[in-house]
Amino acid sequence: MNTMGLEQSENRDILVEIRELKSRLNELYRQKGPASSDYISMSLKLNYLMKEFFEANH
Repeated sequence: MNTMGLEQSENRDILVEIRELKSRLNELYRQKGPASSDYISMSLKLNYLMKEFFEANH
């Protein structure tokens, strides 16, 4: 696989993970609220992944 194809694959993987984290965050928010440690940890991971994705694409 060429470099561009590898980057696109990595970007797609990040986007899939971002979508899954958002879904799980919504569920955690409904169940435990935004102050739960699980919600906070997952929010931090989501922020990191989104930053990583945007930096890679700019």
